[in-house]
Amino acid sequence: MPPISPMVKNLLIANVLVFLAVQALGTNSDFALQTILFPPSEEKFQVWQLVTHAFRHDGFQHLAFNMLGLYFLGPMVEQRIGPKKFLTLYFVALAGAVIFHLASPTISIWQMQQAYDVFMADPSLENFNAFFSGRDLRALVYGNQNAATAAGELEDLFAFGDYSGDVVAEASALMQQMMDYRRGAPMLGASGAVSGVAAAFAVLNPNTKLSPLFIPIGFPAKYFIPFLFLIDLVLGVLNLAGDNIAHFAHIGGAVFGALLAWYFVKTTVPPHMKRWS
Repeated sequence: MPPISPMVKNLLIANVLVFLAVQALGTNSDFALQTILFPPSEEKFQVWQLVTHAFRHDGFQHLAFNMLGLYFLGPMVEQRIGPKKFLTLYFVALAGAVIFHLASPTISIWQMQQAYDVFMADPSLENFNAFFSGRDLRALVYGNQNAATAAGELEDLFAFGDYSGDVVAEASALMQQMMDYRRGAPMLGASGAVSGVAAAFAVLNPNTKLSPLFIPIGFPAKYFIPFLFLIDLVLGVLNLAGDNIAHFAHIGGAVFGALLAWYFVKTTVPPHMKRWS
């Protein structure tokens, strides 16, 4: 691996500085809330969030995972196409991640709508639980209480056979708020842009062998990296319980990064091959 390159170094520093600032100011501070990306349909949306969210991370592990990917793969991509084109690729991949992420709730909302319709046609404890299966309610406020508490109270009422109109209406309102919340779920992290860098690496260095962590077997990048994004696609479609990863953002970043890298392959002379005039 070549030494750390200029743009990769600057991006690493920027991400770490923003992370430290959030830790110092608090995750509920105005700075923290104004720098994650809310959907454009939300009142909290600000245009700068399209960029700032890529420098925000939900904890040290999230930051470390993304920065390690950038550190190991980024320098070789930057060395091949040059600093300016590398920075362009990074933010084009970020744009692809945003586009795919904002479109991705369609699948989840469709699944929730199907479960909602089943419950309304046949209100039962089983159908109520089926709607909320795998849904993280801890961050959602319903009325003057946490949505998880409200769901637990409704579950108790259904368990004791209370299917009165008021109780079903309350369950319906909670379900609709959950769907609204899913539509407005915020996004943060550099993973979409880093996915673009990874995909670009596979385009630019297809036969370079990469090894998964703690596995001493290398696989050509042209097979290994697409396989990782195939897993992302499967998990994004399955939408498994408790999975809060923005899989479609990864895919969007990878698609845009790979396409731009392919274009650069056709049009860019590697910096180390350029002659002095």
